[in-house]
Amino acid sequence: MKELYSIANANQDTSGKLKDFEGSYVSKYKQYMEQVVKIDMTDVKSEWDQIQRFNTLRNVFAHYPDHIVNELEKIEVIKEINNLLYERRDNGTLFYIDNKVILIDFLHTIKRFLRVVCIVQGVTQLNKNRVH
Repeated sequence: MKELYSIANANQDTSGKLKDFEGSYVSKYKQYMEQVVKIDMTDVKSEWDQIQRFNTLRNVFAHYPDHIVNELEKIEVIKEINNLLYERRDNGTLFYIDNKVILIDFLHTIKRFLRVVCIVQGVTQLNKNRVH
């Protein structure tokens, strides 16, 4: 998303910047692409939802050294990721990955998302914006 933002921002004649949006950086990038670049994300809703789940999981691995989460909302979001293993413990839920299937699934999700956003919509929309 950061690369998409960089490319789009370089091609925009607008004052809209990432800092103008609220939420996590991933959420800000999406808002920017929808509101400033005018990319319709409707066709990639399921991919976007999965990206959000993986972003939550990434934050667990980055910010919870023992990978144990005790926040119910995060636990429920992360548990929706296919092939992710988890174990309930007294102090929360431990998440872990023991094979590459989950990573391959995520790569396929990213590819589908980028194909629609960049190739199908993004290039067309960026070209329209350049003309105006």
